[in-house]
Amino acid sequence: YTLYTLETHLCYRREAHEGQALHLEVTLLERDAKRLHVFFEMQDDEHNLLATSEQMLMGIDSQAGRPAPFPAEVDEAVEILPRAEPDAWPELAGRRIGLPPAKR
Repeated sequence: YTLYTLETHLCYRREAHEGQALHLEVTLLERDAKRLHVFFEMQDDEHNLLATSEQMLMGIDSQAGRPAPFPAEVDEAVEILPRAEPDAWPELAGRRIGLPPAKR
């Protein structure tokens, strides 16, 4: 069993440097039996936001090469992740990517 990344939105905010202490937080936004929608934040020791990554992940049965529900041990690990309420997602989550409409 493995996870495939179906989509990711990665935003770099500040530089990180070799040897610098980094702190990562994950928030579960949504899930179903086979998929996870998660949001990661990376900060430095002063709580400066260095990067965010929003990801849609799919659980895959490695032998069959097909999507499959999470095994019990994975499902249990997912259940203990910090979870955002639908109306309280992190401010930077759920953003659309694209160019603004051209002005005439």
